[in-house]
Amino acid sequence: MTVLTRPTSNTENRLASRFILGFLGTAVFMCVYSTQSILPELSRDFHASAVAAGATIGATTLAMALMSPIMGLIADAVGRKRVLVATLVLLAIPTLMAGFSGSLQELVLWRFLQGLIIPGITVVSMAYVSEEFPRDRISYMLAAYVSGSVLGGFLGRLVSGVVTEHFGWQSAFFVLGILNLLGAALCYWMLPQSRNFVPQRKVGEALKSIQGHLSNPKLLTANTVGFFTLFSLTGLFTYVNYHLSAAPYHLGPATLGFLFCVYLIGMVITPLSGKWIARLGNSKALTLAMVTSSIGMLLTLTPSLYTILLGLVLASSGVFVAQAAATSYVAAHAKYARSLASGLYNLCYYGGGAFSTVLVGYMFTHFGWSGAIFTLMGAQVVAASVANWGWRH
Repeated sequence: MTVLTRPTSNTENRLASRFILGFLGTAVFMCVYSTQSILPELSRDFHASAVAAGATIGATTLAMALMSPIMGLIADAVGRKRVLVATLVLLAIPTLMAGFSGSLQELVLWRFLQGLIIPGITVVSMAYVSEEFPRDRISYMLAAYVSGSVLGGFLGRLVSGVVTEHFGWQSAFFVLGILNLLGAALCYWMLPQSRNFVPQRKVGEALKSIQGHLSNPKLLTANTVGFFTLFSLTGLFTYVNYHLSAAPYHLGPATLGFLFCVYLIGMVITPLSGKWIARLGNSKALTLAMVTSSIGMLLTLTPSLYTILLGLVLASSGVFVAQAAATSYVAAHAKYARSLASGLYNLCYYGGGAFSTVLVGYMFTHFGWSGAIFTLMGAQVVAASVANWGWRH
């Protein structure tokens, strides 16, 4: 007997693909910045400075930077879906163990191990999109992934802040670890297998691919832009927590967690950025995004909490659009060994985030919030200048 099934339209396929890509971004980025909203709490519990507690962010982003090219090589040899699912399962282990940390150094270690695993999502997702979708759809699909990462960044900070205020920061890691396992199950069930993946397992070919990517000026420019893009976002949202937990604001962990509701604005803007990038071009879209973000950062220097919130909305939204412009540029111009190209981009991107926790932390400690802001704005000027010079020529 023939079983009749309703054919799935291309529109439905695209919507399902955008959903699962957005979900992957959500699942992994719940862990990346989960300690930002509880940094003042960690400083008090461990009697640590802002820079020392900020290492719980810097260690994760540094590990992500170091592991990204290696994960690119692994994914180009092994495949896509199996790496994505395995990443979420393995990520649950250090996430759960972080809740048992007895010292700040131990917590930093578990956060570093989280960062070593996370590139299994951040690197492979970009390669998956560039292989499975036509070039004119890449910016739309990556915008969905970035939107998911925005949601994950918000939920991770919110969950950590709310759980910490009521049950302690240790419980926050237990909750996030369980969510990682649930995410792995959903990804295994819903994510389609790769259809266009071609394994690359010869070491000689891999080395040639590295050399080719490093000699590609388009990709090198995009990597530089990525460095300064995450530099500005990480520095802003790491140390604004100390700024707002001090006088005259005195915000607690839960309130700081809800502060990241500004990220949800990015969920609206980032999907639309696919159209803007396609219409304006990557360099113009990124420049406009960085100008908007810098205006937002200036607004955070005012004493009004509401104006600061508006500034955070503009600053984060601009960075999200810039991130979508840079990642879509890499995906469109990497013609081979795409996971490796994505890995090299993430090496620079998350390297910028790790470096930001140190440099911006130093500027904040010695020159206050204004010192941190002008450092971040300088990074955005560099990113826009590099994009305009490199992507146009």
